[in-house]
Amino acid sequence: MRLPPAAVLPTEAMLVDLSPRDKIGEAMGFILACGMVGRNIGPLFGGTIQWLSISYGLSEQNSFRIPYFVDAGLAAVSALLIMFGIKESKVEFTNEAEDIKNKKHFKIPGQFKVLLICAFITGVGEGFIRPILALFYSDVFGAEPIEIGLLMSLSGFIAIFAGFISGRASDKFGRKLL
Repeated sequence: MRLPPAAVLPTEAMLVDLSPRDKIGEAMGFILACGMVGRNIGPLFGGTIQWLSISYGLSEQNSFRIPYFVDAGLAAVSALLIMFGIKESKVEFTNEAEDIKNKKHFKIPGQFKVLLICAFITGVGEGFIRPILALFYSDVFGAEPIEIGLLMSLSGFIAIFAGFISGRASDKFGRKLL
């Protein structure tokens, strides 16, 4: 059973629809690994920007604000690239899509609910652990922002390969086994 595209991230829904059935795990592992690249470069990039801000004479308090302004600029560039770089084709609704659209209550499968709960717990954990870890590195080891970013980025890049490898393994040995 395929889930309606609105039930998952649009990229993942499109990937599941376009991938051959025996390559879905590999494709999902690859796209998740690609997404992790940005999340893992982020701490090093932000730490470098903050370190450069202090080097150019900003106070420590103000130097923490600069990475957010840079991020806002990058988000604006990303939005412009999406608006002008992606051409969307018209989609004709099938009977199945009309049935889903007209239904007031769509039943979400149990295994998908488990995935949503796991994603929520992971997000809360990441949101909690990363800032606390940065403070720990700074207070206990006296690490500079660029060093903290490097440590966090390197540890994240190790996880990228695990995502791709586990996707390929799930296609080969079965998703339930993994």
